[in-house]
Amino acid sequence: MPMVRTVCLVVLMLTAQGTWSQQPLMSRPEKPRQRSAAVLEEAKQWAQKGNWQAVRRELEPWVKRQPDDTAARKLLTEALLQLGEFSAALPHLRWLAQKLPNDPRLWATLGQVQERLGQLDEARTALRKAVHLRPDEPEFRVHLARTLIALDEWDAAAHHLRWLAHRVPDWASVQFHLALYYERKGDWRKALHHAKRTVRLSPKEPEGRLALARIALQMGDAKTAAEQVEALTHQFPTDGRLAMECAKLFAQANDAERAIRYFRRALHLQPDNADAHRALADLYSQHNAWAKALWHVRWLARRFPDDAEIVKAEAQCCARLRRYREAERSLQRWARLRPDDFEPFVHLARLYRDLGDGAKARVAYDDALKRRPPVEVIAEAAELEGQLGEFERAAQLYAWAQRRQPDNPQWRALRAEALMKARQFDRAGRILRSALKRFPDDMRLNALMGIWHAKRVEWVEAEPFLLRGLGQGVADKGKLTRGKGRKVEVSPSSSRAARFSSFVPSLDAAGVLVEIWLCQGRAKEAVRLCDELLRQQPSAEALIWWAQAMDELGKTKEAAQRLERSQMFARDERVAKATARLWELANEPERAARVWERWAQVVRDKRAKVAALAQAAQVWEHADQIPNALALLDKAQRIADEPPLQAERIRLMLKADAPAAALEEAEKLLAQLPDEPQAALLYAEAALRLWRDSAFERVAERWQRKAHLTGALLLIADRLNRRAEAEELLKTAAHQLSPSARRLMQRWLNGAPRAANPRPQVASPPDLFQRAQQAAGQNRIGEAMELCRKAIALQRNFLPAYELLLQMYQRQNDLAHAVKGFTLLANRYRDDLPLNFAAAIALQLSGQHRRAVAYWRRVCALTDNAPDAMVKLADSLLAARYDAQAAWCRRFVQRLTRWESDGDAHHPSAVSAADDRFAAGGN
Repeated sequence: MPMVRTVCLVVLMLTAQGTWSQQPLMSRPEKPRQRSAAVLEEAKQWAQKGNWQAVRRELEPWVKRQPDDTAARKLLTEALLQLGEFSAALPHLRWLAQKLPNDPRLWATLGQVQERLGQLDEARTALRKAVHLRPDEPEFRVHLARTLIALDEWDAAAHHLRWLAHRVPDWASVQFHLALYYERKGDWRKALHHAKRTVRLSPKEPEGRLALARIALQMGDAKTAAEQVEALTHQFPTDGRLAMECAKLFAQANDAERAIRYFRRALHLQPDNADAHRALADLYSQHNAWAKALWHVRWLARRFPDDAEIVKAEAQCCARLRRYREAERSLQRWARLRPDDFEPFVHLARLYRDLGDGAKARVAYDDALKRRPPVEVIAEAAELEGQLGEFERAAQLYAWAQRRQPDNPQWRALRAEALMKARQFDRAGRILRSALKRFPDDMRLNALMGIWHAKRVEWVEAEPFLLRGLGQGVADKGKLTRGKGRKVEVSPSSSRAARFSSFVPSLDAAGVLVEIWLCQGRAKEAVRLCDELLRQQPSAEALIWWAQAMDELGKTKEAAQRLERSQMFARDERVAKATARLWELANEPERAARVWERWAQVVRDKRAKVAALAQAAQVWEHADQIPNALALLDKAQRIADEPPLQAERIRLMLKADAPAAALEEAEKLLAQLPDEPQAALLYAEAALRLWRDSAFERVAERWQRKAHLTGALLLIADRLNRRAEAEELLKTAAHQLSPSARRLMQRWLNGAPRAANPRPQVASPPDLFQRAQQAAGQNRIGEAMELCRKAIALQRNFLPAYELLLQMYQRQNDLAHAVKGFTLLANRYRDDLPLNFAAAIALQLSGQHRRAVAYWRRVCALTDNAPDAMVKLADSLLAARYDAQAAWCRRFVQRLTRWESDGDAHHPSAVSAADDRFAAGGN
């Protein structure tokens, strides 16, 4: 067995030795050039067949082993480019560009690949290298120009585009980009030329026609633009994207009609095109076609139910169409979509304000304020509070805005103004003084400070602030700053009416200043001021102030003539009122009535016409020309036959001593309004004047046939002291009346006891005051004081009770105690009207007029310069030897009386409106 194994081993060794003897000791490897040629040949065969994937599979391993094989890299790069593998081809192109720096085709390919990959800066460098190496190659310049355009370097691209247009004029792409270049430069003529060449060279390309249409629209050639768009429509009738582009083109050119047409075409081709719906909604809303806009907005709302902007647009459309409930629901849905956003609540508040619902608007503004809105929203909320009369709340909001923007003086001014309207002058004065220390040149703050002083009748202190508020920087000692800080010496009187700066003056401050000057007898300066106002900013207020100043100068007719000839006469009722009043003051009622008749012809509203004719009738009544007044009332009645006009006619007939005609008209009025006390009173007055003592019998006889005379019969019976007889007559004949007549009679009988005894069971402050006066007249001082205290307890602002109470203290020789108490309280509560009034009266009664002046100034401010307060201030000033200021106050009251004949509408001064609270208590 071991022998067999040994023999086999020897045989195998001999066989192997024979095989090895036939082979060389070491085989020689194949040469790299031969291998490279073989690989390239095989790769080229695959490339000729178009199998670029095989080329890549063949060459990638080889290039990794032999990275310096340029031919293999070139072919591999071509294969990668053919396969669209630009990122993989880019490293090979960079290597080849470094290896072969003078090959322009290689640099151009590198630039194109880099442009394709978004590496525009590197692409620009590579393409510039290619153009530099071969400047006569158009293809390189085309790619370079395209890259430069992508980099927004149009001027550099234009150089190559112009070279290409000269060398290769038939390339549509070059002409198209040149058209875009000149369009950007604004050279519309050259842009149009190249756009037309683009269309001729490539008539089936839509971009060229769109560019030509756009440029033609910019040049105002709507016909050419329409032709190009129509051609596009015929060439591509089903292309919705192209229809959208045409529509956008006309929309940018503000051709809404064509834009709407093409947007609708795009919508027909693409019914679910949301952009077309948005564009149509915008266009329809711009042209007030809110119903059509709403249709598209609602389509968008169904498509995008959570889009807050669409919900906002839906609310706007509904509000414009006066579908306020739907608008409210849309805004509430918007608020639910954006619960942390203040904007929907602001729009909701504005909607409520437009509807006149201030309470809901306030709630919406509160919701907006919880979300920290900008200061503009805070200002809106404060403005609403001011309109609702909540001036203290408005002041709080302005204080919040002031904390948000401490460097803006506007909020301090608005806060002080709100406090002044809330009759908190002490706080307002402190705020204004503090603000003026920080912003001494702010015109609005200066104007408000001047108005604050003017309301306190501190006119000497108010004037410098008012002048600064009007833009006339008056410095001390009569120096007026003009121009660039140059100071010119002027006299104090001429500096008052100096020229304004470019600032639009505050009309409130100007009105206060004019009123002050007129009361001080400086009408010429007021005229110059008003002329300057009318030159800078014409307004009805300035024109009326000018007329008042001319009236003070004795030129009443001249002022009336200018007002009547002014253009504002036909636009502003206040000018017509002032004109008529001026003619009345000039003792020419005929021209005053003619002014009102002319105004009745100018206005279109029927109620305004009737009111104007009624004013003209009132002018004739003041002139004791009753027939003319009746004629005008007849004319007004033909326009609108209203019961107030009939009652006015009856009153004038009675004034003209025509009781028979008045009785006939009153019977007609009473037939229309049998329950109206005024109509019954007019009938009773006419019957008493016509029949005197026999009026009761005659009216009772008529009442048998006309039950609507029940009220007049009872009033006549009251006048003739035959009340019981009248009631007996009515109850006896009640069964003969119709049910409606019986109900009417019962209503008059039920109201008769209250008419006969007008005093209610609970005494009112006027009744208590009257009883206190009677007790004081009978020297029952304790009872009078007790009644005054009761009246004050019922109505704290009933000022006559304070005056009578203090007179009783004086008669008891206990006025010093009252002076001490009321002055202490008044100084603690400086904006309390009753306390300051009582302190002023107490000091005046005790002879301390100089001290009383300060309290009277507070009362004047708190009552908005009521005439009674001004008269009492004048008395204290006169007693304190301030004769000039006392004369100014009395002049103010005289002017107010002179101009308040037809109400205070044509007397717009800020310091002239009487306070209702003082007027109710001071008469």
